[in-house]
Amino acid sequence: MAAASSTCHLVAVPYPGRGHINPMMCLCRLLAAHGALVTFVVTEEWLALLRATPAPPPPAAIRLRTIPNVIPSESGRAADFSGFLDAVFTRMGDPFERLLDELEPAPAAIVADSYLPWAVAVGNRRGIPVASLFTMSAAFFSVMYHLDRVPGLLRPQVSVPDHMTGEDLLAQWIPGLPSLRLADFIPLLRMKTPSERVLETFSWIPKAQIVLFTTFYELEPRVLDSLRSELSFPVYSVGPCIPYMLPQVNSSIPCSGNEDDYFSWLDSQTERSVLYVSLGSFLSVSNLQMEEIAMGLCASQPKFLWVARGVPMLTFPLLWDQIANSRLVVEEWKVGLGLKEKLGDANVIGRDDIAMLVKRLMESNGLESAEMRRRSTELRMASLKAIEEGGSSCNGIITFLHGLMKCND
Repeated sequence: MAAASSTCHLVAVPYPGRGHINPMMCLCRLLAAHGALVTFVVTEEWLALLRATPAPPPPAAIRLRTIPNVIPSESGRAADFSGFLDAVFTRMGDPFERLLDELEPAPAAIVADSYLPWAVAVGNRRGIPVASLFTMSAAFFSVMYHLDRVPGLLRPQVSVPDHMTGEDLLAQWIPGLPSLRLADFIPLLRMKTPSERVLETFSWIPKAQIVLFTTFYELEPRVLDSLRSELSFPVYSVGPCIPYMLPQVNSSIPCSGNEDDYFSWLDSQTERSVLYVSLGSFLSVSNLQMEEIAMGLCASQPKFLWVARGVPMLTFPLLWDQIANSRLVVEEWKVGLGLKEKLGDANVIGRDDIAMLVKRLMESNGLESAEMRRRSTELRMASLKAIEEGGSSCNGIITFLHGLMKCND
């Protein structure tokens, strides 16, 4: 399939968070590689953070533009997440719309994070097509989009009807979801402000012209097929949107500190013997839980590299889509083990349970561990093929761009 013309100008606006900005930038690099011109819009604070990140600079076809810092600083958003959400939903739209007036050439489309519903409103007012980018799993999207089908979840106090349990499978109401359960979504929906904003987000999805997913078809075929058969607008999978997987970003992204030391140490270890630990970029665990994780890792005895800010996983979901993701990793994709099931007193998972699960995961001769490694390798190869020429995500990106060009002819 031929690449699109460079006359296709897209304005990309991500939700202001690391887990949203990174995949949006990765998508924009892929779009630029297929001939698009992209204007990437962030706050002034986020532009400074991006420039301080040890990553390859964006290509010339991606122009960085800013709106003022109309939302709370990234450094303090966790202290008042509800207030941060309110600011994102109510203060960013006006300066973004003013910026649109300054851009040349006129944009063919807006690519906006799904959690920025005001971007859909702006596009509709101006007659600009809007592609809504959903950076979480297609399964999570499908549940939130179809909440009205599930008894109890849209009540004011979000409760499970007496004849049901939290372990009821959602597949009886929503097709394409063999493993997800009611209990995976109740904690989020019981949080007043986040749940209200999530529901607002999904009420605007039908008003967008296109939905893009950072997943890839081979990872979630059933749910993507279900969404495509049901929704009245195009649905494209364009992932995985991960920096190191991009064809034009094939060099190692530097680590902080002395990266040579990290890689030299890793190269000296036996293959598949090192556990990689990452706790994400926003949600955090308690000090007590952090201590139990550290002591459990030490007790389990395998060597580990801990990043405290491609392989089998130990999941420890906290909130939002993480609970559903954990279920998918453990029960559907079968590439990991779940820690949350071992939750004990004071909502803390003890070091002994952590050590036991780490040993299960890292056991070099165990059948369970070998099967998880086999599945992980299978999915990793599928993800690489998806973004190669002729792959499902590559074709999705090109079809998306060609569609925009046809609409703007």
